[in-house]
Amino acid sequence: MMTELLLPKKSIFGKGAVAQAVEELKKLGEKPLVVTGPHLVKSSMFSDFGDLLLEAGLSYGVFSDLLGEPTVD
Repeated sequence: MMTELLLPKKSIFGKGAVAQAVEELKKLGEKPLVVTGPHLVKSSMFSDFGDLLLEAGLSYGVFSDLLGEPTVD
């Protein structure tokens, strides 16, 4: 069975980056998966980002069970 995974190579940062990121996500589909750490997902900043996604008509999934960078072991 063949599977294809699209990983866009765009980083957005600086003033206005969150709003621009929402616009870029709208171009890619209707339900983005937000991958983040367990602490950030509990922050007001993440909540604000989620609100912007919903206001833009994007329902979203969240994976926040990251524990850090993987080891080479």
